[in-house]
Order: sequence, then C-alpha cells, then structure tokens
Amino acid sequence: MKKTSKKPMPKSISSKKNTNNKSDIKFLKELNGQVIVSVEQYKAHPELFLGTPGNNLRLKDGREVLLSCVIGDMAFELAREAELLLCSMFFLSEIASSVDIPVVKAQARCGIARAYSLYTAIKDFLCPGHRKSTLENMREADLNLYQIVKDEHLVKQLVCNNQYYFENPANSKFRFGNESIDVEYLAHLIEKGFRSLLRGKDDGFASSWDSIDFTCTVVEGCIMVTQLRRMERKAAINYAVKELGPGSKSCVEVVSRMITIDKEAV
Repeated sequence: MKKTSKKPMPKSISSKKNTNNKSDIKFLKELNGQVIVSVEQYKAHPELFLGTPGNNLRLKDGREVLLSCVIGDMAFELAREAELLLCSMFFLSEIASSVDIPVVKAQARCGIARAYSLYTAIKDFLCPGHRKSTLENMREADLNLYQIVKDEHLVKQLVCNNQYYFENPANSKFRFGNESIDVEYLAHLIEKGFRSLLRGKDDGFASSWDSIDFTCTVVEGCIMVTQLRRMERKAAINYAVKELGPGSKSCVEVVSRMITIDKEAV
C-alpha cells in the first residue's frame, strides 16, 4: 500500500458529561429501544448498566446498549467492526493460500495477523474468554487461517512486519485497548471485510432480520472506510455507490443518519 501522511483524525468523543434525564451522561445516540454508547462511557459509568458486553447489556430502564467506537462524527458498533475484521481475515487467507507470488502471499499473511490482533482486542472486551472457541471456529472454517493465528509468536512477528512495511508512522492511529493501528491500513482491512460479505449477498437469508443485519453491516463498513479516509460527503457518497451499487444511495444516507452522533453528546 502506498504510504501517505494525513492530517490528524477528528478528536474522538470522551466520557464527557451532559444532562440526560436521570443521569449526567449524554449517550452518543438514542434510538427506538436502543442507545449507542462509547466504550469510554460504559467504563466510566458502570452503575448505569445491567448485564455485561456480549451478554444482554442494557440500561436499567431496559433499553438495549450498542457499544461503539467513534470515528469522525459517527459511532460504529464494535460487534460489526469485529465481524468485518473477521471477514477480512477470510478474504486475505484466500489470497495467501491461492496466490503463488511470494510478495503478495507475505503481504496477505501480515494483513491477517494485523486484523486478528485488533479483532481479538475487541472480542476480549465484548466476550472475555472467547479465544479458545474463536480458534476452534477458525480451524473448522479455514485451516490455513488457523495455522497462522494459532501461533501467538508468529502473529506478533507478522504484526511487526506489517507495521514496518505497510503502515505509515506519520498517519493518524485508531486505538482500542492496547492496539494502535494506522487508520489508512484499517480502512484497507475494513474494505476487504465488506467486499468479502458482498460476495455472499445472493446466498439467501434465514430471516428478514438476518437480511437487515447483513445489509447494515455491509453499509456500516463502507461508511467506516469513508470516515477513516476522511472523505468529504460527495466523495463518500460516490465511493459508496460505486462499491454497493447505484441503488444504494438512499440506504447509505439512512444508515449514516442513524450512526451520526447527536450534537448534544459532543
């Protein structure tokens, strides 16, 4: 990937306090029966929540909580980000196992490790103790992928290689827990993830909800790429329409409104 220095990302929201009915916190977004909450807000105000991440997390008034990360002025659900990273790993694994060009194969393996490191950091937060089952699921789904990620030493080495060869230290960083990744490279991974999902769009769905969830994940991934790359609105819409198809503009606009942070929360 070509390395280019970019201006700093817009400052992410912190656990800034405002007025919100019974508490002094203003959530990122309040939807019908749901609230979008940043990880920082959740950690700073545990007394407001029932359940745990990945296990029926909700407010005491019963509303569902969607834990999210902030990029620009939008909040992206962590669970969807993890799914997109997982899809990017399968996509890159296919390249690593099918291409005979050593440089391309090595780059794909580095990308797998980089996606896996951020994926596990998110999953460790959302679902502590997941790693054994995660590795087992990967072993059953893609043995080549499993052979890479099962070796912690190899993953660390590949991540270091990726940082050295494919990430620009001058670029802004996306941070989650102890992970810090070049936003340009993260955009590359998320792009691979939603493109991988798009390849299966005609496979059919068990329910209308599965279809809606699939669409939201793909569209959110596409929008996330535009935010990571700091595209202006017109360029972002053009990118989405090119990636998702000419009929996608209205869907992209609806999802964008849904995940745009309320002004009162900033």
